[in-house]
Order: sequence, then C-alpha cells, then structure tokens
Amino acid sequence: MSAAEMHMMSPMPMKLEGSDEEEDDCESAKSAISNESDFEDEEEIEYLAMEVVNHLPGDKAARLLKNMRAKEKALQDLVHRNRSLLRNCQHLDEENASLMDRLQCAED
Repeated sequence: MSAAEMHMMSPMPMKLEGSDEEEDDCESAKSAISNESDFEDEEEIEYLAMEVVNHLPGDKAARLLKNMRAKEKALQDLVHRNRSLLRNCQHLDEENASLMDRLQCAED
C-alpha cells in the first residue's frame, strides 16, 4: 500500500476546518472520559496505529482502517446526540424555572 493510499485511508476524523462545533464535540468527548491523560499522547497513538497498518497486508490494513473510521463516526454521532440531549435538558430546565417563578408569583 502506497503512502498516498495510507493517507487517504487515515482513521482521522473528518472535520470541516474552522468548525467550532466539531472542536466542541471533540472537547465534549474528551471531557466525558475520566482520565484526561488518555489524550495527551494522541499524535503518538496515531503514529503507532499507522505503524501497525504498515505491517499488515493491504486488504487487512484497509479493513482495519475502515473499522477504525466506522468507530470514530459512531463516537462522533454519539457525541452529537449527547450534545443535542444536553441542549434539550437545558431548555427544559429553563422552562421549568420560568414556570416555577410564575407559580410562585401567582401564590403571592
């Protein structure tokens, strides 16, 4: 497998450059993990993954990278859904606080 093919099959998440929401999602995923040090050596981990791929036959390397990309996409989807749920919870909390204020005013 050539270096160009390896780059095309990279397990790196697909991001739009300058996308704040993608960066927020990434930070949310990191904050959901209890051990922040897991992300300190991210570049080294990516290097090690590519080193493993370099030693695999082409078809197995392609399968491994496809699987890694699918798992990354699933993680990104989960983060997106969690952020959506968080926004809904915040909205409901605000609505509840507003209704409680109105109820308290009506009782006075």
